[in-house]
Amino acid sequence: VQATALSALAGAVLGDFSTVLAGLPVLLGQASYSRQAEHEADAQAVHILRAAAISPDAMVTLFEKLDEKRRKAGAEESLGLKPDSWLGIAFASHPADAERVQFFRQAAAGR
Repeated sequence: VQATALSALAGAVLGDFSTVLAGLPVLLGQASYSRQAEHEADAQAVHILRAAAISPDAMVTLFEKLDEKRRKAGAEESLGLKPDSWLGIAFASHPADAERVQFFRQAAAGR
């Protein structure tokens, strides 16, 4: 993601968008790979949480707090305030939150 962002910035500054367009298929291909890696990381998180005698519902709480943060940022944006932009960037390659919440809820239920 950093390499693509730097390429995009360089392309915008220097006026060469062919570099950005050439890198786009690579980024899209890596996003799918990243999502698979995140699914595997979530499964590992369940294993670690259980080993520590912590319910996977703790992750549901995390996603609820992240959603609250996003909503607050959206409200700030509608008021003309600058929201925190790191949140979207940090999770762009991750599976949808709803999918992850469902996974952790099922893990907490023992499924």
